[in-house]
Parts: sequence; structure tokens; C-alpha cells
Amino acid sequence: MRNLVDQIVRNRAAQGGGPVSPAMVPETTRYDNDRVQDLLTNLNTDFVGLKNLKEFLQKTALRARRAEECGTLVEGFLHCRFVGPPGTGKTSVARRVGQIFHAMGLLSHGRVREVNPVSHFGSQYVSQFAEQVAEQFRLAKGGVLFIDEAYQLAEQDQGVQIIHQIVQTLTQPTFADTLVIMAGYRDPINRLLERNPGLASRIPNEIVFEQFSVDELAALFHRELEKRDHLVRSDERETFDGGLRPRISRERGDPHFANARSLQTLVDEVLDHQRARIEATGDPQRMRVRLEDLGVSQATSEDIQRLMQELDDRFVGMTTVKDQMRDIAIDVQMQAELGGQSPKAPRMLFLGNPGTGKTSAARELARLLKAVGAVVSDRWVETRGTELKGSFLGQTKDKVIEVIADARGGVLFIDEVYSLGNDCGGMDSYALEAIDAIVGQTELPENVQTAIILAGYLKPMRAFLGTNPGLARRFPATISFPDYSDEECLEILQRWFVRTQSGLTLPIEKPGVRDTLLSAIGQRRLRPHFGNAGDIEELGQRIVSARNSRLHQLPQTMWRDQSRPTIEDINRGVEQWLTGLM
Repeated sequence: MRNLVDQIVRNRAAQGGGPVSPAMVPETTRYDNDRVQDLLTNLNTDFVGLKNLKEFLQKTALRARRAEECGTLVEGFLHCRFVGPPGTGKTSVARRVGQIFHAMGLLSHGRVREVNPVSHFGSQYVSQFAEQVAEQFRLAKGGVLFIDEAYQLAEQDQGVQIIHQIVQTLTQPTFADTLVIMAGYRDPINRLLERNPGLASRIPNEIVFEQFSVDELAALFHRELEKRDHLVRSDERETFDGGLRPRISRERGDPHFANARSLQTLVDEVLDHQRARIEATGDPQRMRVRLEDLGVSQATSEDIQRLMQELDDRFVGMTTVKDQMRDIAIDVQMQAELGGQSPKAPRMLFLGNPGTGKTSAARELARLLKAVGAVVSDRWVETRGTELKGSFLGQTKDKVIEVIADARGGVLFIDEVYSLGNDCGGMDSYALEAIDAIVGQTELPENVQTAIILAGYLKPMRAFLGTNPGLARRFPATISFPDYSDEECLEILQRWFVRTQSGLTLPIEKPGVRDTLLSAIGQRRLRPHFGNAGDIEELGQRIVSARNSRLHQLPQTMWRDQSRPTIEDINRGVEQWLTGLM
């Protein structure tokens, strides 16, 4: 009764005093212990995880019950921020919270009004902001005002004014029995709070909706099957889950994975496969779901061997590199086969001089990782350390986080990451900021299936890793790329000609040509900063340029027949390559 009287007094004051009217009397509410406990039990049963939320509701129930017994009001604000990725149940939970708060006597009816922050609050006229906000609060009065994707208010100029109006309105006594829930991604919601210092204190309860674990998603999968009157037989459940869990784990690493919503799409796909199987086989057990209905297609040893053969055919030498890449692919494949889960994407160092094939090998490794399920997409993001360096402190961290998010589910290749440091090679504040960001991002669950490769020279990379022991631990695998031998360089030159000159070859079979080229490569190698394959391609371009100059002196009708480089073309190209003359 005390709660009811207090609410009538607040409503009377909000309406300017005067006699008590029926409009000032809220729907009679009091704490219904049996109803509260039933609703909390159902919440536990129907929603996996959400430990943070369930603890908040238990504490609120205790506070509401004590307030009821003492005839007082629950002190403080109960408004909430629901933060987390999509598909984690924020909207569904908001409806349950409305019912629970109503059973606690905190809300008059507990119904939920969902609003979009832009379309429901915004207006082209500044004077209408207050009217729009007040109207939505009035329509939600006695229940829950659920503001989904509330962070949109931080992304527009009028949003600041709308936030200010929301803060003012939710503190009015008239809306004491209205619960405000703002929902959205955590970082954008935090940026929203920065736009108005009073918002965090008025909506103080942060409820974190974590991305569901593989176990939780598997449980949700079977629950969704049962809702659709399908099931996996208990004696086949372990085998089925052995295929389901890696499938979920791979999809979970996709940057667009939406948890429960994506899981419903997976169930749709499985049931489509099941119906097709029943149609083809005439299986009478129409409600039974089997392992083959998952449509799981794992890379076989033959698939890996085929990809490795393509690698052998494409790249000269690199025997040790290829062996290590094959071992990585086999290792992650065995983890999936024997461990029942998709493995974590590797975090690696590619070390070697320029032109030794680091970037090209990384691209081929990305194909292997996709084939064995260590990454979930073909996403390839390539950048350099200098491109990540911000103009001011704080910006470098944001750039690192952004590029890792952009590569999520695929492969991120950062070349010369140590160039984040100062011009003297030292690790300044910008580099340290980047290192901290990289270390932090590698620990996030959403990046577990994002492969990250740091590439560069051995000495500066060691100095870079030495600034933070945690960074070295998170990049435990190293592939070293040795310089190509003279013979390998010659093979690279011949392949370059075939690839770029319509199948033409060098006249290696003619006397002196092979020795001339090997001698030139040996001389160039002695100079500082030998670029391996990069320098060899330059040699090829010099020879082609010499050939073109010769052909230009001939009638055009002879160009095709005389297009193969001659010994003279090679000698002239070699001379220009060694002297740097065009």
C-alpha cells in the first residue's frame, strides 16, 4: 500500500497538484513471489548463459521483496543497458524482464514497447525532440521502453539533444514505473554514454550478452530441432555432435555470425538436407535427423595433398617452407577430426629478406586454412605497419582494432609491422599502443578463427617482439624464408618469361647463356639489399626491354617470329641490370 500511495503522490505532483483523479492512480501492483519464482525458473530454462542478467534479476527480486515488506520504494535506478552481439536474445529477454518486473510490483503492466532511436525520436525540427521523446515514454508508461540500436544516437548531431531529453524524461516522477532498456553493441553504446555524462548514472545496469559458446549453441540447435518436432536419436547424439560442433565453431568465427539467428538458419539448412535425403532414400523416420543431414564437408588428406601439389608447381624451392605449411594444415585437420572442434586459426611470423615469397606463401596458406576449417571465409586483408600508425595517440589502437575486425574469419597479413616504431627503429608510444592492441585482440573469442601473420626481417622483428613478452607468446609459430639460390633464381626468371611473355622461353640451351645469367645473379647478390624474386623480375624486364628495342628496328611483320630473346638481348639486359642503366 505504501508503494501505491507514493506512486499516486508522484503522479499528482507531476500533474501540478489538485485533487486526486483516476488518471493519477496506477494499476495496483505488488510483489507476487510465486509468479516471480516461476518466471525466473522459466528464464533459466529457456535461455542458456546470460549469467550476468540472471544475477541482476535475482538481486532486484530481493530488493523488491524487502521494499514490499517494509512498505518502501526500491531505491535507485533500475534502467538497463543490454550490450552484446546480434542474436544473443536481447529483445526476447527484454520481454521477459517486463513480465518479471511486473510480478515484482515494479511495473504497472510490464509490456514492452520497442522503438528505433532515429525514426521514433528524431525530427527535422529541433523543437519536436522533446515532444517525440515524451510521446514514446507516454506510450511505454507502466512497462518497458526498449530502445534497440540506441548507439545510433551517438552518430548524428541531433542525437545529443535526444539523449539529453531522454535523461530528463526518465527522471520525471510520472515515469517512475517505466523501465528503460538501451540495447546494442558494447563499444558503440559506451561511445553513446560519453555524449552525455548523466546517461550512465541514470541507466546504470550493464547487462552483458556474451556471444554464445559452441556448447551453448549446440544446445540451442537441439532445442530448435525439438521445437520443429525433429530430433537426433540419443544413441546417435555423440556422433552427430562430433560433426555439429566443428560446423558451429567455423560459422561462429564469421564476422557476420548472429548467434541464435544464424543458428536458426543452420537448422533450416539441416532440415532441407534431411528432407532431400528422405525423398531420395524413402527413409520412413521422417522426424529423425542424421549426421549426413549436416552437409559437413571436411578437407581430406587428398585435398591437402592437391593444394600442396599446386603450391609445389607454383613456387620454386622453398622446400622447408612448404613442409611447414603442410604440417600446419595437417595439424589443424587432426585437431578437428580428433578433438571434435574447429581449431584456433594460427598466429604466425613469416621472416625473411624481400622477395623470398612471404606474401605469396601466406596467400596459399590462407587457402589451406580455409580448406581445413581453421578460418571460415576467403577474407584476405593485407596491410603494412606504416598504414596502421595513427596521427595521434589512441588512433593507432583504433586502426589495429579496425583492420583485425575487417579480416575477421579470414587472414590478416601485416608486413613490416615493426615500421610502427620511430624512424630510428625504436619502439615509441605508437608502436607500444599497437602491440597492446594486437595482444588484446588475439584474446577475443570473436577472433579465434582469424589467422594473423606478421611478416618482415628477422632482426627488427625480434626487437619488436622483445618489447612485449605477451606478443611473442601469442605468435609462437615461425616460418623462415631463406634467400633463393642462384639456380632457383634462374628458374624463377624462366617461369616469369613463360608467364608474362605468352609462353616464350629464354634460350638457356644456347652456349654461354646459362653461365652469363648465373654469373650476373651472383654479382647482384653481393650488393646490399638483394631483392631475390623481385630483383629477378627486374632482370626479366630489362631483357624484354632490350628485346623490344631490337624488334623495333625490324619490319613489324617479323616481330612475332623474332620475339624470342637472343643472346645479345640477354647480354644487354644483364649489363643494364648490373649497372642500373635503362
